[in-house]
Amino acid sequence: MEYACGGELFDYIVRKDRLSEKEACRFYNQIVAGIEFLHSKGIAHRDLKPENLLLDKQKNLKIVDFGLSNTYKVGQTLKTACGSPCYAAPEMIAGKRYNGIEVDIWSSGVTLYAMLCGFLPFEDPDTALLYKKILKGDFELPDFLTNRSIKFLKEILCTDPSTRLSLSEVKQHPWFTQFDQKTTLLDRTDNSRLALSTADDKKLNVYNTQIYGAKGNSSLVEPTQKEAV
Repeated sequence: MEYACGGELFDYIVRKDRLSEKEACRFYNQIVAGIEFLHSKGIAHRDLKPENLLLDKQKNLKIVDFGLSNTYKVGQTLKTACGSPCYAAPEMIAGKRYNGIEVDIWSSGVTLYAMLCGFLPFEDPDTALLYKKILKGDFELPDFLTNRSIKFLKEILCTDPSTRLSLSEVKQHPWFTQFDQKTTLLDRTDNSRLALSTADDKKLNVYNTQIYGAKGNSSLVEPTQKEAV
């Protein structure tokens, strides 16, 4: 098991109040690299959030906690509503069948918002009101955000999954490419450690690392062991 001495991205954001656009962009590039790798193996994480992103000593991210993940085949959808409510995609909350990569992209957008703003886009102590905000896509865009950041966040946190940015569109977006990250998923040409998952390779075949222990269950509902797709 790899040691992530930098702790959770959540705590890192709290210590800094919010991240600079450049640092957030660097982290987000790594998150997207991890999402791309997982889905190239037919794995949907379904619980992406700063608490499940750990930092190593070089401040590179590791995606952890695959307790709510599931496998799928190309073209198949999933049906179990799971994950952390504040990061859950609207189609999942609405009880619809959903595309695994589309809900992971939504959760990555919520995480990006948290990095840039220092707080979550959708919060409410009343769960019913929280769900209404998510379903409406009702979130604040602080004045300190750049126009480019605002545009990018709106296009990721789009309640209609058919018009939400796809993974390829995210990677080609001017916000995503504005800094020279030099990190790609399948062609690691530098010494950067990408945000590759640390899942059990015997179960998920994700490199040769191990899953970190699952944290407390904050799911919408309990996932099934063998989810119908």
